[in-house]
Amino acid sequence: QATPRQLVSESLLIRCTSHRTPALRLARSPRRLQGLGPTSRDEVVAAGALALQVFLWVSRPYLLEPVFGPGLGDSATACGAAVLLFVVPSSERPGESVLTWSVAQQHLPWGILLLLGAGFAIAAGCEASGLTTALGGSLAEALSGLTDLPLVITIVAAVSLLTQLTSNTATANTLLPLLNAVAKAKLTNPLLLLLPTTIACSFAFVLPAATAPNSVIFATERLDIADFVVNGGITTGLSIAICSPLVYLMADTVFDVRAPYPRWACDDPESCAWVAVAGEVDGSSVEEQACAVVSDESCRLRNGTLVDLAATLAETAEPP
Repeated sequence: QATPRQLVSESLLIRCTSHRTPALRLARSPRRLQGLGPTSRDEVVAAGALALQVFLWVSRPYLLEPVFGPGLGDSATACGAAVLLFVVPSSERPGESVLTWSVAQQHLPWGILLLLGAGFAIAAGCEASGLTTALGGSLAEALSGLTDLPLVITIVAAVSLLTQLTSNTATANTLLPLLNAVAKAKLTNPLLLLLPTTIACSFAFVLPAATAPNSVIFATERLDIADFVVNGGITTGLSIAICSPLVYLMADTVFDVRAPYPRWACDDPESCAWVAVAGEVDGSSVEEQACAVVSDESCRLRNGTLVDLAATLAETAEPP
């Protein structure tokens, strides 16, 4: 008898691999779904726990934080829903809970969980140690000669390749702070770098470990690595070629990413100062602009001019 996970995975398999697995047909899913029989009480409990978890995620700022404070985050809510399944007794297995540790130990993808957790830990360590800022400065020098569109294409291609080797979430957690530091060092609108990076993190089609849906499909054992590499490689290449100019066009139209470095992004006084220096920045005339801090006494404008930091700090209040 098929499990719900197998049914979902089977319905998501790409049809272009059906020549290698003749038994794979999406039409089988409705028949196998009927074979599951009526919904059991345990399945209702599991669905209720998931619904409660989603409800608490959405309502946490209004229901939980006023009582427990901001320390009760989304991870605690998810763990609470999981613990609930270990507590509620099962109707199909008397004396046991809906979810037992032996089942969790056997079926949870521990390797993927460790991979995701390692990505979060690496990203946090890079940020806390200052490595993100240091790498951002080096990367800014390497990308300094590129104009906007080639820069976006380079970022999308590099991130698309990197996200094949690790999870898309870990890739985003690592690269977004790094590229934000690059934008601050170059005094380039950060959205020009962050928007393409965020979208390219989802171009994870080549390897099973790249993202959770790939892992679910691979777990059915109906596809092998060659299927992922061939079909995923073609999809990734098309995504880079089509989405790079499209992302640039949409980002410029919606967010005006070619505008001067915005004041809201100049939020770290140790690396960026907002100074009252008039001039022309990226084709726009400004009365005030961002200045990358070089030392305690000086900072560098977008055009490379060094100015006296103490004498030119803007005295105007930050706009709302």
